[in-house]
Amino acid sequence: RDADGYFTGGWNMYLTPRELAKFGLLYLHQGEWQGQQVLPADWVAESLAYHAAAGEGSDTYYGYWWWLSSMWNYDVYSARGGGGQMIFLVPELDLLFVTTSDAGYQGRPNQFDALAFLWEYVIPSAMADQLDE
Repeated sequence: RDADGYFTGGWNMYLTPRELAKFGLLYLHQGEWQGQQVLPADWVAESLAYHAAAGEGSDTYYGYWWWLSSMWNYDVYSARGGGGQMIFLVPELDLLFVTTSDAGYQGRPNQFDALAFLWEYVIPSAMADQLDE
């Protein structure tokens, strides 16, 4: 909580993979859930838009709680939380990838690395599926 007793919303959320996927789908579908607009589409677009650079010389940027980057020439949006709770969206491929464990991201070598897995396997597989259609 902040000094006024309000929850800040930036931590202390513990979500299951299914809950993370639902949140990701909400953003992947521009705020629509099961045919009903539950988040304004304008808010979704604004939160996934560039608002700050992640660092000098970085090719990663920040929206509203979303990291903005690219892989394989596709826009990739990611929400990254502690303990490896992560959501990755690749709208052009209609792709949602969720993980709740990522020791590689936490600086432990020779462990699962969600970013590398997304780059090496998930996006190329989705690209191949798109070519098959």
